[in-house]
This record gives sequence, C-alpha cells and structure tokens, in this order.
Amino acid sequence: MLLKIRDWLFDRQAKGLLLLVLIDLVATMVWYSFFGVEEANPLLVGSIESSLLNFTLTKLLLSLPGIWILNKYKDKLISKFGLALLSSIYFIIYLIHLYIIVTLVS
Repeated sequence: MLLKIRDWLFDRQAKGLLLLVLIDLVATMVWYSFFGVEEANPLLVGSIESSLLNFTLTKLLLSLPGIWILNKYKDKLISKFGLALLSSIYFIIYLIHLYIIVTLVS
C-alpha cells in the first residue's frame, strides 16, 4: 500500500514538473511575442529569436527527456533529489511569470 502511494505521489510530482515546464513555455512565448520580454535562459535565446516553433522544439527536447529519466529511475535517491530541485526551480519561474502578469496588467 505504501509503495503505491509513493509511486502515485512521485508520478504526480513528475506530472507537476511537466505542467510547470509547459506553463513556462507558453508564458515565455506570449511575453516574447506580444510584450517584447526577452528569454532569460541563454541556451534558448537563439532559438526563440529564430522562430517560436524552433523555440518550442528546443525547449521540449531539452526538458522532456530529463523528466522521463527522472520518472524512469524514480526509486533512486538522486532522481528524487533531481525532481525536487527542478520542481523548485520551475515553481520559482512560475512565480516570476505571475509577477510579469501582474506588472503588465497593472
């Protein structure tokens, strides 16, 4: 029973991280396209400047394999740590996007 609960929680965390990555992707495209806000990640600056499709593909190709690997090795301590770290970072990015919304609206 405890193993099922743990697996369910971990799968939920991986799905939450995926959701945060997708929110970051969409929000970044909106800020860049409509408000001229620049991409903060130096690895993605060139791709967003070339096209939104290129940016989307690059972002997903950089993010999805990592989430898949974390989910595949979910029983390993380093994977749990990695998921917690990435989730924390993307949650901070999510809060930054909320701040941008409030700033642009007011």
